[in-house]
Amino acid sequence: MSVLMYQICRVCQHAQSRYIFQSQLLNHVVKYYECPICEFVQTENPYWLEKAYDSAINDVDTGIMKRNQMCSKRATNLCALLNIKDENILDYAGGYGIFTRLMRDVGFNVLWKDKYCDNLLAKGFGYNGQNVKLLTAFEVFEHLESPIHALDEMFSISSNIFFSTLLIPEPTPKIEDWWYYGQRHGQHIGFYRKKTLEYLAKKYNKNLYSYNSEIHLFSEVKISKLFYMILMKFYKLFYIYTQRRVSSKIWSDYIEVGERK
Repeated sequence: MSVLMYQICRVCQHAQSRYIFQSQLLNHVVKYYECPICEFVQTENPYWLEKAYDSAINDVDTGIMKRNQMCSKRATNLCALLNIKDENILDYAGGYGIFTRLMRDVGFNVLWKDKYCDNLLAKGFGYNGQNVKLLTAFEVFEHLESPIHALDEMFSISSNIFFSTLLIPEPTPKIEDWWYYGQRHGQHIGFYRKKTLEYLAKKYNKNLYSYNSEIHLFSEVKISKLFYMILMKFYKLFYIYTQRRVSSKIWSDYIEVGERK
């Protein structure tokens, strides 16, 4: 079988994203490519995604609850830093609505949006074109077939994007040496490095902040990188104080949803 040695990078559109290896993925032999310009690592055209998304939330995502709890605390800290209190927040590709419900329980007006997943836990609080101060996208970027198209949509909704994706190490690990390739579920098709995110920040004229290769912010305003890193690292400690800025929406949401029926 012949191997296509180059593909167009799905981030920077460089024509010679180079073949680096191939691997078994959901009973398919899948090729991987690395861009020499923005360092984005991608699969070949992901023709297997219909099978991969038999379930929108894959069965091996055993960390889904802990991750959402962690992200809600970090997002609460970020809202204090960005002075967000009553403004709308959108959880993009929000899955079952876990994060949306957690953040509303804290006291933020978080809305839900997801093309492929049912809203089980935050019904009645979907996004309908409202003005949005902050967009969150946790464990989304690595799933995107067209990152630029998706980011165009995200930035048309909000100028600030708070997101998680695990940056791929250097040198590029073999498929068996890095769990985030997602061999078991086949849903992860694009992997970013700091240089990739820097390219995107420059393209959209945003400020980039990252903590520990996993949680990132594209912001329209400049903030202290050190303070951002401290808030993310010691998120449990700061959350004790930052959550006090707002009042829980548990009861008000109960009344609002009940009045709609």
